[in-house]
Amino acid sequence: MNAIMRICTLWILLFGSLSPATSQTVAFDSLQRNHIHLTVGSEPDYPPFCFVDEEGLPRGFSIDLFNAVTAAVDLDVRYQIGAWDKIKQDLAQGHIDALPLVGRTPEREALFDFTFPYLSLHGAVFVRDNTRDIDALSDLKDKTLVVMRGDNAEEFVRRKQLSEHIYTTNTYSEAFRKLASGEFDAVITQRILGITLLKELRIKNVVPLTLPLDEFRQDFCMAVQKGDSSLLARLNEGLSVVIANGSYETLHQKWFGPVYREKVSLRYLLKIVLLVLIPVLILGAFIWVFVLRSEVRRKTKGLQNEIEEHKKTVQILHSRQLMLSEMEQVSRIGGWEYDPTREKVNFTKGVYTVFDHVPQKNASQSSNDLFGLFYPDDREELVRAFHNTLKTGESFNLELRSTETEQGQKWIRISGRSEYRDGKVYRMYGNFLDSTDSVEARIKLTEMKNNLQKEVNIRTRELSEKVEKLNRSQKAMLYMVEDLNQMTTDLKKERQKLEAANKELETFTYSVSHDLKAPLRGIDGYSKLLGELYADQLNGEARQFIATIRNSTQHMNQLIDDLLQYSRLERSQLRFETVNLEKIIGSILTLNGDTIKQYRFSIKMEMNLPEIMTDPNGLMIALRNLIENALKFSKASPAPEIEIKGMENEETYIVSVTDNGVGFDMKYSQRIFEIFQRLHLPEEYPGTGIGLAMVAKAMQRLGGRVWTESSPGNGASFFLEIPKLNKI
Repeated sequence: MNAIMRICTLWILLFGSLSPATSQTVAFDSLQRNHIHLTVGSEPDYPPFCFVDEEGLPRGFSIDLFNAVTAAVDLDVRYQIGAWDKIKQDLAQGHIDALPLVGRTPEREALFDFTFPYLSLHGAVFVRDNTRDIDALSDLKDKTLVVMRGDNAEEFVRRKQLSEHIYTTNTYSEAFRKLASGEFDAVITQRILGITLLKELRIKNVVPLTLPLDEFRQDFCMAVQKGDSSLLARLNEGLSVVIANGSYETLHQKWFGPVYREKVSLRYLLKIVLLVLIPVLILGAFIWVFVLRSEVRRKTKGLQNEIEEHKKTVQILHSRQLMLSEMEQVSRIGGWEYDPTREKVNFTKGVYTVFDHVPQKNASQSSNDLFGLFYPDDREELVRAFHNTLKTGESFNLELRSTETEQGQKWIRISGRSEYRDGKVYRMYGNFLDSTDSVEARIKLTEMKNNLQKEVNIRTRELSEKVEKLNRSQKAMLYMVEDLNQMTTDLKKERQKLEAANKELETFTYSVSHDLKAPLRGIDGYSKLLGELYADQLNGEARQFIATIRNSTQHMNQLIDDLLQYSRLERSQLRFETVNLEKIIGSILTLNGDTIKQYRFSIKMEMNLPEIMTDPNGLMIALRNLIENALKFSKASPAPEIEIKGMENEETYIVSVTDNGVGFDMKYSQRIFEIFQRLHLPEEYPGTGIGLAMVAKAMQRLGGRVWTESSPGNGASFFLEIPKLNKI
């Protein structure tokens, strides 16, 4: 009788427009909603969900389900067959109204709106049956994978970057044929789709692997164009109806499970319906449709309310989870839970903060992972307490040492409790607390208490000794005065020696300045004359030798000048006065005006500093060397640029010089401030290697510092930090 009722109901829904009574039903329903004609896209080759039969009509589980859903809410459907990539694009552009089968993925949520899922499927990797070298997803990295163009499998393999060789076909039938012929190594698609296609194509040398694709589990929905909330609501309503009235289960059995067929012939049943039950069924159908629609609307509204409440609950749980995570991090607390049935331990995020460990990818771990967090000598105590709680339910609270990490060893307070069910412990849980500070404080307090009495005894003894020594100290004071007088005399002698050494250094400096530079001038002069007077008699190599001699003498002369300047900087008196940074920088730029003009430098200066109190000579030396370095190392750039900035904070002034030159590796950032240290050959960038050493020495004398930031090919920035005079 149930079969008869279902057939009668189906007959009324399909052919009721022929009856006046049914026409009244449709007219009644049209008062509540507009009748819609839909154009729906369908794939030609995605069995058993969507495919085209021998007559060219769309068939499959998803087609039958979509027909049932649209019939439940009075929607007319016209199918448009096309390749998946094409009909997916048609829906996004509004050329069609809906798709009956779309896997919900992050990429598609931006294009479509989805009904609630009506089917969840798992993916699989299909290979030829002689394949033996694929045991994990990582083994696919160097394999050639083929998927259907635009399918969620393509989105998955590209999102996860499973292989460097990904190819697409218009249909999965084409993909499986190419896999079977050896053109590709593997196909990734839904398992049930692949198995169905292999049977239809009669391909026997391709099999699915048991390799799990947990992240490729897909929820399948019906999809509409983004923003089409009206159609989406009606499809959700219809889907609710077919699930509630059992139509969904019937279709699912038809396409995926064993089919139960009635023994009574369909022709006989229809005859009974036509001759006997039509008047009763028409009236019943009218009432049933009206009541069902009302119930569907009521349940849909209730379902929407439940969904909203669920969303609120999820948001509250998420907020509480975030708050718990923040509390764990701030208070250095973590939690753990043990499932005796699965013998697995789960940790909260706070555990990894407490122990300074990196979280494992797999959240579930064994009890050995819990024990392994603690120092081996303390671990046995935890193991005994853990198993005692598991056996008797007795709680424990221990203070143990953790295993050593890069941050050192900690003291951890671990507690454990149990919950019973049917006289047996079914859950254990507890928390961790970083008690290092309190344990160390107790240890120190104990040590202080023990040491206090010792200190009292020592102080008492020392007091007695001091009274006795006081008398001896008076005599010692006399000796001390004599020693101080002797030290004063020695200091005077050392000062005289230092003054003599300074005079000798000045004499040496004068000698270097005159006696060493005089021969260099002679070498340079005679080399110049030799090149000019005998130019006709010298070949190219000889002229090159003379040029090398002159360059070397000039480099030696510059090196002597820089050494003398470095020596004078070391010995010069600091003279603090008010200076204007813009004027100092302007004078340096003027001195280098020819270079700036020749190489078309762009100079930008942003000096938001007042006049400052400092040693002008030292600051001048530091800024001159930094600016000339910036000019030297960036003049080869296509558009050389130097930017000079000044800023002020509470304690210091900071001046920066930035160029867009060759730059350097930061591993040499300290070495370049040492004397004679160079990162480039003299032939590439001339210099003595003393300039940045003078910058560092000048800033050291001013009580400031210099540092740099750079990378090869991206220029360099040098920073001078000048202390405010009242802060020195």
